[in-house]
Amino acid sequence: QSRSGFDCMLAGMLVFRRFSNEETAGILRQYSHGKGKTATTNYLRRTIAKARSGTRDGEDQEWTTAQLLEHKFPELEWKVDGLLPEEGFVVIAGKRKIGKGWFYMQAANACATGGEFLGRSARRCNVLVYALEDNPRRISRRMKKQGIPTSADIVWCFRWPGWEAVAGRIIEGQFGLCIIDTLSRAFPAMKQNEAEAVTIVLSEIQEFGLSKHVLIIATDHERKSLPGSVHSMDEIVGSQAKTAVADAILQLHSRQGKHDTILSADGRDYEEEVELVVKFDRESACWKVVGSVEEVKQGEARKQVLSAIGGLQKSKDLPTTKNIAEFIKKSLSYVNEILADLAKTEKVLKGEKIGREQPYFLPGTDVSEWYESSNDKNG
Repeated sequence: QSRSGFDCMLAGMLVFRRFSNEETAGILRQYSHGKGKTATTNYLRRTIAKARSGTRDGEDQEWTTAQLLEHKFPELEWKVDGLLPEEGFVVIAGKRKIGKGWFYMQAANACATGGEFLGRSARRCNVLVYALEDNPRRISRRMKKQGIPTSADIVWCFRWPGWEAVAGRIIEGQFGLCIIDTLSRAFPAMKQNEAEAVTIVLSEIQEFGLSKHVLIIATDHERKSLPGSVHSMDEIVGSQAKTAVADAILQLHSRQGKHDTILSADGRDYEEEVELVVKFDRESACWKVVGSVEEVKQGEARKQVLSAIGGLQKSKDLPTTKNIAEFIKKSLSYVNEILADLAKTEKVLKGEKIGREQPYFLPGTDVSEWYESSNDKNG
């Protein structure tokens, strides 16, 4: 790529992200892969103007507050509803062997057939996959296990011809989705810990995806984390540059002490971060949604409280709010909130207070025995 070509690409990305002319010019002067400090003011002005002429949806125009508030923008489009954007560049990251390969194959099949992915509708399109860590025999075996039909509009490639050839193939084949597995296999020379090197490579891919209305997904490995550490985007190698360029980041990571996995998705088009508990079903070789993280946590909390009530009743201890809280080592406010929800859905019976203590019982319990026992103690 020529120096002026690099400047045009970088200017386009910056303009798309609403950088001002002055900010864009300042950044262009910092990058030695373009003309850098030798760029003249007139050259920068022409380059930025050219980039602005290529922006979409009136982004090169000035808007008044009233115009922005009153304008009827089209509905946001998704490749997979609320999960994968319609176009641009997305990174799917996770530890080795967590199941990223099965994950992207499942997504590819959903888009190629217009089916569903993790219970969400997928928009049908032609799919191009670069399975750079696999071979035809292994992919064939996996396709059969996942039940991918022969009619699925997917083209599989096992060698990387270089980004320019891939971009040409996407245009030629009118592909709406291109999956690259993995980023490090496709760009082995890219120094992933150097922000400038990562930005140069990925911004060109991202800009291509936006300008050609194609979604490009690249899988990426995460570094090993220390035991007990909190999972975050920092575990993606070169995370700062990748998250700055990518339109969305999806991460698969195991929950500590659990057999299921959390899928988190965040990016420019999400109103709020998506966090789902997912589980890999070995029989179908597909990922399935258990529920949102909040729903699953709430379900686990309910089970814990119900188990505590059962344990207290079995040991003949009155299952009061206080005793339940002590049994599961949680605060009274935490237990009260769960008990209120369980009582509302009739999963527990709310008994009459004994003094200042509020007992709760499992359905089917002969409550009279507990009150007789309490009267005997008081009498």
